Amino acid sequence: MEKAKWDFQIERPFQDDGHWRIGYTLIPGTDGTAGERIAIEERYPSAQIAIDEATRLAQIHVADLNGDTAAFEKPSDEEVPFGKHSRF
Repeated sequence: MEKAKWDFQIERPFQDDGHWRIGYTLIPGTDGTAGERIAIEERYPSAQIAIDEATRLAQIHVADLNGDTAAFEKPSDEEVPFGKHSRF
């Protein structure tokens, strides 16, 4: 039996006193199990930098949980940022 793969979903960044904050949610590969929110305790100068850094950290985290090596791939055309069924 193949082990269920983990994935992630990036939150929308939010502005906090002139800086941007962000987090991501780890999503287990099995249905019915709640994801785990990870807050990044860092402030970024722009929303795009926050998104890029959260994506990088989430890819590393998910790869570790899946027993893989992070590939740092850009989102595909199907993974539109912040869409209804997107990863980002």
